Amino acid sequence: MEEYDDLAMGPTKDGSINLSHNTWKTLPPELSNFSTTLLHLEMSNNQLTSIPESIGALILLLLQTLDVSLNQIETIDGAIGKASDCVGSIWQRIALKPYPRKLATAFCCK
Repeated sequence: MEEYDDLAMGPTKDGSINLSHNTWKTLPPELSNFSTTLLHLEMSNNQLTSIPESIGALILLLLQTLDVSLNQIETIDGAIGKASDCVGSIWQRIALKPYPRKLATAFCCK
């Protein structure tokens, strides 16, 4: 499948992987193979329903931008929000539109 071909190629020279406009229902576990080189991940316009804890490690380590807009995100693993003293610094790197209503108050900097 074409979406797996895009993933198998790995990040471009600028550290980007574009997996947008496909039929991904979950974030591929193979992304962890690029934990030292992946800077920008484009996953918009797919069928994602959640952001798992595994992507949180990537966000904290190296990932500068994560675009998961125009999906059906309903849940974001709580460990992502708890992984930093200021959750806002993580959320500035995540594009998530539309923003799920039930998540609106789930994470905030205190």
